[in-house]
Amino acid sequence: FEKSFIEYFNLEKKNERVYYSKTNPSFFSNKQMFLLKELAIIKKEPLVRICLHKNDNEKIHEMLMVHSKPQKVGPLRQKNHESLTYLSLDGEAVIRTYNKDGKLEKTYKIHNNKNNYLRLCRLDSKIIRTIESISDYLIFLETCSGPFKDEHTIWE
Repeated sequence: FEKSFIEYFNLEKKNERVYYSKTNPSFFSNKQMFLLKELAIIKKEPLVRICLHKNDNEKIHEMLMVHSKPQKVGPLRQKNHESLTYLSLDGEAVIRTYNKDGKLEKTYKIHNNKNNYLRLCRLDSKIIRTIESISDYLIFLETCSGPFKDEHTIWE
């Protein structure tokens, strides 16, 4: 299934959780988003992504992300970056921000179709945060400034 998925959608596999789109312009249908979710479930990967940027040195990084089951990522923050945006495409998540002492500051709920929730949350990527999917799965677009190196992420 994975091989067919990669070929059909013209992707390059970086590792078990990360793929890069080889098309320009990049575009994704609902079908592709849900197939990515199914691929994650089949592979038993709790988080997978398709990077729309061509490499880690680009100034803007856009990633189609899937949490294949409820999970929490973080607390974390990035250094050397300016902004980070989460856009819910399907599912529900809670984003929490914390101060330097680890105390909760704010909570934001994002969802793709609940009127009392946000659809999008943009914040300074240097802020300590968590993102926790609270629906059965979560499909979202994450956009952040680059370039990116693993050492830019600080796990709190």
